[in-house]
Amino acid sequence: ALVLLALNGAGMLLFHRFPGFFFPAYRRISRTWIGFLAQLTSFTRVSVWDILAALLFFVLLFSFLYVLRKHRNILSWLGTVVLTVSVLATFAVYGWMLNHYAPSLSEELGYTIRPYSKQELYDACEYYLLQAAEYAPQMERDAEGHLIRPDFYALAEEAGSSYTVLGKDHPVFQGSAVRVKRFSLIGEYLMYNGIIGMFMPLSGEASIPASVPTAPMPFTMAHEAAHRL
Repeated sequence: ALVLLALNGAGMLLFHRFPGFFFPAYRRISRTWIGFLAQLTSFTRVSVWDILAALLFFVLLFSFLYVLRKHRNILSWLGTVVLTVSVLATFAVYGWMLNHYAPSLSEELGYTIRPYSKQELYDACEYYLLQAAEYAPQMERDAEGHLIRPDFYALAEEAGSSYTVLGKDHPVFQGSAVRVKRFSLIGEYLMYNGIIGMFMPLSGEASIPASVPTAPMPFTMAHEAAHRL
């Protein structure tokens, strides 16, 4: 476990110090790996990892109670737990998380980043406000004026493949087009904590709770799908 944790730390340090040496090769490898995992878990429309995480929690709980009841070596149990966590962390770090040290997206898209003035910020906010005012009446609404919720699973399919067209012009957006998943167990808990979406590198799943508000639902799905790429 300690060796694996040390390897994770070493990987983060090296990728942080020498990103030019590891990228873009690592991104291609990572995208292929994540795409494989996403395809592997695509048999269901609900998130697989949160179900497995719940099962793992109960396995840990009952095994701990068993160790206490049978007066077994608790240090051995603890060592198994730490090793399990270390293995999962290693797959997550080397499979996807080292992308945090990649060149910025603006560099890959050829965008120039510069400080903006207060007037530019004001103009941008005014522009998007007017755009919202223009498009809001075109949205489907009920008799009370509330947005009509789209079919979650139909939208999830669309969001999963939403970067396919962009990927033709920008290779950074090429990758898995698997559907976005619905949280089946912990989604509501995440909502209470201000989290309305999550990407899990151990399963390649982009997931959101079904109770995400109607207006930001398409954006949230697309945002989580982007993490796979």
